[in-house]
Amino acid sequence: MSISSTRAGAALGGVAGIIHLGWATLVFLGWARPILEFVLWMHFINLPVTLDPFDVGRAAVLVVVTTILGFIAGSLAAGLWNHLQLDGSVIGVDETIAH
Repeated sequence: MSISSTRAGAALGGVAGIIHLGWATLVFLGWARPILEFVLWMHFINLPVTLDPFDVGRAAVLVVVTTILGFIAGSLAAGLWNHLQLDGSVIGVDETIAH
């Protein structure tokens, strides 16, 4: 069973883009610092961190770049998966999954 590289790329790219859109929204709302401090604390990291003020252009770059990189990573992962499979069917293209 194979995975559609395009669909896998779109799924991972979409998730990466939404997560980073959420981060940009937290920066815009001024809620990012306490969350960042909590995440660092959870990982036993103590760093002096400065967050720059929100900039819509930089936020757009963040979302677009992470979406593209997520798409590439998802497509490559699906391609690797497909390469390692012996069965030639593609999920979501030629057949539906029914279990």
